[in-house]
Amino acid sequence: TYRQLLPDDNPRWLEEYGRVTLTGRPAHFDDYSPNLERHYDIHAYRPAPGQFAAIFSDVTEQKRLEGELQKARQEAERRANELNTVFNSIADGIIVYDADGRAQQANRVAVEILGFDPTSRSSGEIANVLSTRTMDGQLLKLAEAPSSRALSGQTVAGERYKLQTLQKGETIVNTSATPLWEEQRIVGAVTVMQDVTEQYHAEEVQAWLASFPSLNPNPITEADEMGTLLYMNPAIQRLFPDLKARGKEHPWLAGLEPIIEEVQQTPDVAVSREVDRKSTRLNSSHSSVS
Repeated sequence: TYRQLLPDDNPRWLEEYGRVTLTGRPAHFDDYSPNLERHYDIHAYRPAPGQFAAIFSDVTEQKRLEGELQKARQEAERRANELNTVFNSIADGIIVYDADGRAQQANRVAVEILGFDPTSRSSGEIANVLSTRTMDGQLLKLAEAPSSRALSGQTVAGERYKLQTLQKGETIVNTSATPLWEEQRIVGAVTVMQDVTEQYHAEEVQAWLASFPSLNPNPITEADEMGTLLYMNPAIQRLFPDLKARGKEHPWLAGLEPIIEEVQQTPDVAVSREVDRKSTRLNSSHSSVS
């Protein structure tokens, strides 16, 4: 009997065979045999009343390969999830393009910078909602875009552009682009963007402040503790053409030592002086600094 042949085998098999014998309905299943330590694909049918017949196919190797493939898939999914987490955690905006210039991937920061997901739109749709200009206001042609240049084999490093979108208005970005190579052919490109809008405006303010002394119509000088001139704006050069040549001997710089000492001791007090251009007469006064 079956029990005599395989006394400790998988009980499911006998249940399936009994059902086939009693009902006459064939069965198809696969299972593991503990006795034989093999996986089988089984077709069972009833050749005559009270009988069953079974056709076995050994699928042990197939099951092993399927198990390894499943593990490889799970590992690949785990790694893909890790990479996706890293991709979206990077502080810079990253867009990956295919060889035809279509955006295939964009991380969270890139979507925030653009105001839309470039992977969900065609090139024509993107052109309708995004205007890219150079820093002097010239409209950037598609062939001149960093991604297009990278697809032609160029490497773009740290170029600034003005992005204009309906969603966000104007954004200043610092952009780099690199071609993706596979077996000596370009299969895509990667662009990296940093939103430098605040930095750009801060630089504008800094540049304006830096230009203030030179544009100021009032005379301005900067000198160290020894009285050496470090800076003279155009106004004082016009007012005292001989200032640099005379140095500390000039009325404008005369008597700096006590003034420097006083300012160091009372930094909340500003010292003012009157200088007569036609003589060396000086009038000094003090005022509080608010």
